[in-house]
Amino acid sequence: MTTINAILNKSMEEIFKVIATKFSGEDFTADDIMEFMKEGCTTSDSDTETKKKKKTKKLSKPSDPNKPKRPTNTYMIFCKSKREENPDHKYTASELGDLWKLVSDEDKEKIWEVQAKKLKEEYEEKMKAYNSNQ
Repeated sequence: MTTINAILNKSMEEIFKVIATKFSGEDFTADDIMEFMKEGCTTSDSDTETKKKKKTKKLSKPSDPNKPKRPTNTYMIFCKSKREENPDHKYTASELGDLWKLVSDEDKEKIWEVQAKKLKEEYEEKMKAYNSNQ
């Protein structure tokens, strides 16, 4: 198994052979050698930049302004009701999430899931009407 040092030594020998044949009998500077070595070489940074440039954004279909909006889910109805209960308190998302975890499944069904089902039914009716017009 070859070691890294052996691979590097072999690569350096090849590089110096190329430099010696290219610049034999000529006056040259270190900058000349660097320019010669850079030809045809790319760095990983430039590769990623070109890959980024090649990516194109997918064009999304323009949304129909007449299409009904999707119904609010149970959790969002809960968040809205909590904010309405206490408008002075600015709830954070983590606070609302913790409160939601404390609510029992029975309470969720009694209060917010009923509202969510009602909104979903209304949405489905609107979608039927919308799709029949299309």
